[in-house]
Amino acid sequence: SLYLSGQRHPADPQFWRIAEEQVVAPAPIAPILDRPRIPVTFELQPMRYAGEVPAGDWGDPLASEDFIEVDPALFHSKRYAAKVVGPSCYPALHPGDLVIWHHDESPPYGMLVLAQRKEDHACTVKVLDWDAETNQPILRPVNPDHEPPDTSGGWVAIARLVAVLRKIDGLELRWYLPEGIRPRHLTSLL
Repeated sequence: SLYLSGQRHPADPQFWRIAEEQVVAPAPIAPILDRPRIPVTFELQPMRYAGEVPAGDWGDPLASEDFIEVDPALFHSKRYAAKVVGPSCYPALHPGDLVIWHHDESPPYGMLVLAQRKEDHACTVKVLDWDAETNQPILRPVNPDHEPPDTSGGWVAIARLVAVLRKIDGLELRWYLPEGIRPRHLTSLL
């Protein structure tokens, strides 16, 4: 860029000729590309379907006997799918969204997580945050109009959200981040 802007000048007088030859006449394409190409597709993969969130009695979602088929790019043996119901996760998640969770009992802070109550295995979707006053993790509601869960139930994060599939007027929108999805990832485009 310094050469192009004129701030520096190449020491080799042949520089511009060599650079132009590389841009105008790039290296020849290998003859293998002249052969017909066959598109490669991958079959949909079965993934455990754990039911509906943000609330419900789930037990062990990885032991579910129900399956749905998903794009192989989303598949992992520690993942399961669920369908969002109700407005408690709006605007990040919408009713009808298909969400993919990755089993993770210590997800990073700031992520959308699936929290499970120890006593009865009920589940809910929350944001895992750090409370500086109590010096411990807290589960914050996704929708500010809703209350945080009662801490006496022994709620723990069991999974991080890694994918959201949303259909709007026949168009499928997809968010996929293996490290985990934050609420701002889903709301910044709205």
